[in-house]
This record gives sequence, structure tokens and C-alpha cells, in this order.
Amino acid sequence: MSTLHVLGIGSPFGDDHLGFYAINILKQRPKLAQLSPQQLHLDYCDRPGMYLLELIKATQKVFLIDAIKTGAAIGTLHCFKNEKIESINSNLSTHALGIGEAMKIGAALKILPPNIVLYGIEIGDISGQLTMSNTIEHALTMLCVRIERDILSLLKRNHHELHH
Repeated sequence: MSTLHVLGIGSPFGDDHLGFYAINILKQRPKLAQLSPQQLHLDYCDRPGMYLLELIKATQKVFLIDAIKTGAAIGTLHCFKNEKIESINSNLSTHALGIGEAMKIGAALKILPPNIVLYGIEIGDISGQLTMSNTIEHALTMLCVRIERDILSLLKRNHHELHH
């Protein structure tokens, strides 16, 4: 059985801190808290840039959580899988080297895990913002429900495949 790694990404400020908050929320979910570290690993990383590749290269399944800018309405939930993540433009992530660029480099180096899902919430301008906005807090609650459902579904499917 391979571990599912869930990594919240972001800076420690405002709406961009949603990856950190998401990991804390997921750690408190009773169904997820019952899982062993061999099944689920939840962690947070402050603006990893290229270090993201180091964090995920030895894994098989990774869920990433980050603030995203696509021009959609603030609070919109996003979900990108595998090579779709590579197509994310640099201005979509709020970090100097975005997830899209890191995924392109990882693909070129052939070190990406086979299963990567990026969950994101559309944010607006965060300059000068110290606390999370109400719109993003509400969206974060919905996103965590979806991620929890996807985690449990994936682990159930893996368990079924392992025993049949």
C-alpha cells in the first residue's frame, strides 16, 4: 500500500494561507484521524518552489492544496489532475515559482508521481492582506469536504484493489 500525501502550500498571510488552514482542518476530521501514517500523510509547506519536487518525487499519490489565480470568481474551487497541472500559467500560483512550472520541470526530469491532484481556491489581490477573507473561509470549508471525500474514496478503492 502506498501512502497518499496531502500537501498544503502557501505563504503565512491572508488568503494565500489556505493550504495551511486546509491541512489543519483535514487533521481534525474524525474519519481521517483514524487512518494510519502508512495510509495518509498530511503536511504543509511555505512557498516550496523547486523544493516541491523533492517533497513529492518518491510518492505515488499526491494531493496539493493551494491558492490559485485564473481570473475566475473569487472563492471558485478548482481541481487539476496530472498533466493539466503543468498547463497552469505562472500567474496562477501566488508564489515566485508556481506549481505549474515545478510540474513542467518535474515532468522533464521524469520524477513526478503518477497521480497528482491540485486542489485550489480562486483568490484575489492579497497584497497587504494579513487575515483570510470570509469568502475564502467559506470556500475552504467546501474544499475540505471535497478533499476528505476524495481521500476516503481513493483509499477505499486502493483497499478494494489490494484485496481482490
